[in-house]
Amino acid sequence: MVLSHKHKFIFVKTAKTAGTSIEVFLDKYCGENDILTPFAFPESHHTPRNFRGFFNPIPEIQEDIRVGMFSFKNLRDIVKDALIPKKFHHHIPARKIKNRVPKEVWEDYLKFTVVRNPWEKVISGWFYYKKHFNEKIPLDQYLSFCERRMSQKIRGTGICPYNLYNYTNPDTGEIMVDEVIRYENLNDELLRVLERVGIDSNDGLNVYAKKSSRKKKYTEFYDDKLRVRVGRLFREEIELHNYSFGG
Repeated sequence: MVLSHKHKFIFVKTAKTAGTSIEVFLDKYCGENDILTPFAFPESHHTPRNFRGFFNPIPEIQEDIRVGMFSFKNLRDIVKDALIPKKFHHHIPARKIKNRVPKEVWEDYLKFTVVRNPWEKVISGWFYYKKHFNEKIPLDQYLSFCERRMSQKIRGTGICPYNLYNYTNPDTGEIMVDEVIRYENLNDELLRVLERVGIDSNDGLNVYAKKSSRKKKYTEFYDDKLRVRVGRLFREEIELHNYSFGG
């Protein structure tokens, strides 16, 4: 997550959508008073700052219960963040950012996020999980892992790239950000959004964190059964952004 008072924008980070690369890219444009959250694995050219602070966890716990997002792991994470105190974290969803910033900041700043074809980002998430947690896990078992996390309402991170609740209102399904950038056209759309907040860069997204080493196209990892399974698991995101397998 990046919140820039200097340029009046909020970047809501989603999983496996070049979010880390975008945050590294944005760092050089941010001021000393802006908020940049730390990564699970630190990157050069990125200096986390101003993400600590106190907040009241009770309203968020009540909201999680009300909208059906309650889980004991989420409860533990919210309480832990409040006690540290860590007011903002790298995959904090838009609804929690809204609760933790002044009303005028949320209303006046440009808010944006990035989405990606779910079939492709699942492969990216699988490779990330294999690299950091279990290098031998097959794709079908990784999908079972994601299904369990999603059924338990555990907040999303890079290990399971279910991003819908990072940028939508769980009550209404409404998108809570002003701009939704498609990963498939990342450079052009990101630079267009940044121009809206006074950042003029001709460099493009020239820093790539967590660069993938895989050679095959994402479609080559699927058989029909796995393809249908991902389509069912990420149905809402697929329909919301009109994604298709291979498209």
